[in-house]
Amino acid sequence: MVSNFSVLSFGGGQDSAALLHLYLNDRNFRSTYAPGHFISVMSATGDEHPHTNAYVQEVSHLCGKHGLEFYHLTPDLGFHVPSWPDLITPQLREVDEAYQPTLVQLGTKTCTLQLKLGPIYKFLDAYINKRLNYGFTVQPSGGCQKQAIRRFGEEHGMIRMLIGFAAGEERRMENSLKQEAQHHEGTSFWRHIKRYFPLIDLGMDRAACQRFLYEASGYVPYPSNCMRCPYMSMEELLWLELHYPEKLAEWA
Repeated sequence: MVSNFSVLSFGGGQDSAALLHLYLNDRNFRSTYAPGHFISVMSATGDEHPHTNAYVQEVSHLCGKHGLEFYHLTPDLGFHVPSWPDLITPQLREVDEAYQPTLVQLGTKTCTLQLKLGPIYKFLDAYINKRLNYGFTVQPSGGCQKQAIRRFGEEHGMIRMLIGFAAGEERRMENSLKQEAQHHEGTSFWRHIKRYFPLIDLGMDRAACQRFLYEASGYVPYPSNCMRCPYMSMEELLWLELHYPEKLAEWA
């Protein structure tokens, strides 16, 4: 019986990896931020670097070794929006029935909502429905229209969602919460999920996460940005040109 439910929104990079290793190694962290039933969930954008996908496989094995549930949501599992399965595939627009690349939406950052949070929430809805035998009908698009999340919240309290924003990213945290609140305005499931930012609470910036990861596991993964993110820095763009010129050419 699940009555206290904690979820790590895993991104495949350094900050969320630090949260996972804090959970594995720190009893006080577990009792404070992730009591009760715990799972890690990552939603793929379809444009991850090969080293990110390789690290996700390592994390999956690590979680299995410790008896933890880890779920990697890829578009074939049905939780992504069919019209937007990944970051790169062109998406059908309403204007003149023409196909235009998803990345033309520069400035909106809706990719996080559509490719990360949306699939995770639908997965959680289906997961809770199955785990607690609620019996809601699972939709072809995934999830149960958030009915399972709402019922769980009404019966047991809010689901705890751990998010890997590091200290120094307070403004990013505020913008993320504001954007998501606007996106889900008018939906009742929203109030049943409580977001936590433990790294900010603990004062762990990116450098602190890197040091902790090396001490805890002997390895520091690469950052997990998408290969062709429109928000990448000039250094990241140069790195892409040097290591994956064919991807840069395809993007251009």
